[in-house]
Amino acid sequence: MNAIHPSETWNLKQLTRYVVTGLDKIQRLSRRTSVETHRVGHALSIVQQMTKPFGKWTKWLAKHDIPRMTAWEAIQLFQAASEEEVALLTITEAKVKYGIYQEFMSDDDESPLAAAKESNGEDVERQVSILYRRLRGAAEAVSSLNWERDLLYSTEVDEILQYCRQVVRAINQQRQKVRQPKRENTKRYLEHLRSL
Repeated sequence: MNAIHPSETWNLKQLTRYVVTGLDKIQRLSRRTSVETHRVGHALSIVQQMTKPFGKWTKWLAKHDIPRMTAWEAIQLFQAASEEEVALLTITEAKVKYGIYQEFMSDDDESPLAAAKESNGEDVERQVSILYRRLRGAAEAVSSLNWERDLLYSTEVDEILQYCRQVVRAINQQRQKVRQPKRENTKRYLEHLRSL
């Protein structure tokens, strides 16, 4: 059975029904929701194009109880990859792979790249928070993989390990420049990051 894909020819009522039904389906599924999220992202991007020029995008989201962050993530996934590319990924794996992090969501729902450029001058705490979330997301993706010999000893895993070593080296170089904080402050800060 072929899946129904949203189209620019649909009216707002058809798109709304598709988005609301799709989001409900995503919430009920536990794994492999990335394809459904991609399709909903397609429909949401059409709705956004139809409503945003008239200042009605956020009103439309509120009317249908769709969180702005949920809509933004779905649109970003649709724009970042094809349905075939996300088909074998969980939603967490897809967000990690395509860099869909809420820290990159700008106030006007523009692309994550624009928000990432703006955050270069942000305070260190925000940058550490982004790093922490990315590492936590990567850890979730890694733990969800079915580790077989062919995967474990692949060149992709070797590249990931090399990248992780570079991150550790960079952090250690920065640590040499700065005196270690008191233990209690570090624990409190990590608890704060976990709560985000």
